[in-house]
Amino acid sequence: RGMNIPIFFKYIYVFAAASTWKWMYYSPNTYKELKLAKWRREGRKIPEGVVPSDAVTIKTLLTTSIPFYTLTEFMTVVVGPYF
Repeated sequence: RGMNIPIFFKYIYVFAAASTWKWMYYSPNTYKELKLAKWRREGRKIPEGVVPSDAVTIKTLLTTSIPFYTLTEFMTVVVGPYF
């Protein structure tokens, strides 16, 4: 709402965000939950300082290190098969 751009570009932005929401938010979180379930089945402990309920997004993968998986693993296992 507050972006100082023409309305046409706002609509394009909304369309792009809506089109990629599942890839940018849900897929990293779903894969994190899968990895957490695997860790629990194996009896592995969650590392100190890690909050399992924290969201993992593409931005998180690009800017920080998470103990569950790497960006490379995510791209090859989760995203890669679709291309």
